[in-house]
Parts: sequence; C-alpha cells; structure tokens
Amino acid sequence: MDRLRRRQVFADGGLPLAGEVLGLDAAVEEHTHDFLEVAVVLGGSVTHLSRSGEQVLTAGAVTAVRPGRWHGYAGPEAAVVGNLYLGEELLHAELRWLLEVGPLGRFLLSGGTAAGRLDDAARERVRDRLAELAQVHPGRGTAGAVQAVALAVAVLAELARTRLDAGAGPSAVGPAVRHAVLLLGREPQRAWTMTALAAAVGHSVSHLHREFRAELGCTPMDWLARTRAEVAASLLVQTDRPVAWVGQQVGWPDPNYFSRCFRRAHGMSPTAYRARNSAAPSPLPSADPAGRAEPVTGDRAGAPRLGSPHETTRGWLPRA
Repeated sequence: MDRLRRRQVFADGGLPLAGEVLGLDAAVEEHTHDFLEVAVVLGGSVTHLSRSGEQVLTAGAVTAVRPGRWHGYAGPEAAVVGNLYLGEELLHAELRWLLEVGPLGRFLLSGGTAAGRLDDAARERVRDRLAELAQVHPGRGTAGAVQAVALAVAVLAELARTRLDAGAGPSAVGPAVRHAVLLLGREPQRAWTMTALAAAVGHSVSHLHREFRAELGCTPMDWLARTRAEVAASLLVQTDRPVAWVGQQVGWPDPNYFSRCFRRAHGMSPTAYRARNSAAPSPLPSADPAGRAEPVTGDRAGAPRLGSPHETTRGWLPRA
C-alpha cells in the first residue's frame, strides 16, 4: 500500500499492470499514485479518504482512483482490500476496448466510488484473480503478459456486472469521445481549442460538446484541464524539476494560472502537493505486525511482492 510509483509496482520492462490483496490493520496515510488504481473491499470495512471527503466502505465496495488523485484509509476493521493497478496508457492501447463496455469505461476514465457493490461470490472471484495476478510477471510479448491481461479483464468483468453509475447514461463511451480523450491525453501541452479538437475527431464543435457532456458529464475543455492536472501531479512527484517547468509540460506556462488550475483540481498548490507526496515510500513489509499493510492471498498467507524497484518506462508522461 506504500508503493506509490510505477517503478515500485510494475515489473521492469513489462506491461504496466499488477494486482495484489492486502490486509489493512492500521491507517494508511493520504498518498497519490502515477497510475490508475481500482480497489475492491473484499472484507471488513474501512474509511476511504479523498478529495471528495470521508466515506465508509464495506465489503463489496469498489473505488477507482485516477492518476494524481490522492487518497488514504482510516479506521480499518478487519479490512481486506484487493487492488488492481493499471498504467493509464493501457486504456488507450491493449485495453482500449474496455471503454466500449457499458458504464465501465466511464468509471475507469472518471474514477470515484461505484454506486453498487459486489456480492460474496464476485468478491471471492476478484480475490482469487488478484492473488494470481500478484504472482505473474507480465513481460511484453510473453505468456505472462497474456495471462496478466486475462486476469485483469476477469476482475473488471466482475465490476461490469454491478451498478457503477448513480444514474442511467449512454451504454458506452462513443468513438468520437474516446478519440478526443486519447488526443488530449497524448498532447496535454498543446494549445487545444474546441475547433481544433472537433476537427481532429471529425465532428462539429456542438456535436462533440454534446457527446462529451452526455457520456462523461463534462465539457472537452474541462476534461483537458483534468488531464493536465493529472499529468502535472505525476510529474511533480516523479521529478525534482521546478514547478514552472511542470506547468509548461502540461500546457499551463503561466505559473500563477497553473497554480490556480492545479489547486482547483487537487485542493492544494503544486508546491504543497509535491511536499505532501514526494517523500520516498517505505518498503511494504511481508508479515511484520508493525507494518501498515500485510499482503494476503485467499488464506492470508504472505503474497509475493509486486514488480521490482527498477525504473520503467513512464509511458504517457514526458521524460524529465
């Protein structure tokens, strides 16, 4: 749970994909990740802390934490949490078809807590798949990569069977919106306008605007701001480059404007965010009673660690 960076979670040279099952016996301080985390409460209860406030999660609850968004846990009571870790770039490459699967695509793109919850049988299946995934090395082009993707898809299929959205919306994220999201994610630093974005996806401005609002609940420019804030958050904790440099990398060259936009997204200034999240995380103990989280499998035996502490490709992030 303390492993915050992809180089600590994902296997060197492999797909940015991993999973594990953790028993929480103490609070986990607020922290951030530079990847997407999908968490399922497999047993017990715990209070989830995030920008949205405090929320008590009981068995079956599902949350998705977007890259750069901080969260933490408090007051665990016999809590067991299963985590699926995904590099954001996977949603636009190997797993892009997931964005076409009902409300699952919107859930993964937008984050938050699902409206429904998994039943006992679904939780057991998720636990088993994540425990298997924890032992796979998903090297690109290997049988391990195929197995890892299959296990991740099995976990996400369980989520797709429950109610993820609070209300009824479109059955999937349409191709035009998916294309726009991909373009904005690839080039957040570009001085995008609605006219340029609509032309790139082959829609009129009004049509793209309506589809974005209907499918993701915001405007394309709102989505661009959110994407820039996510990438900026990851750069702030992955590099020691000046804050102004980070703003330039994501398309906010004016430091004051960058600070205002970042604060709107994350509730604090870029400097405060870096100070809060840049401390080197401590290794996760395998079975230390003093530790804050204990890896468990279905029978609570110690599970293998994820990945290795070696640097891996940052994928969608610009290099420092």
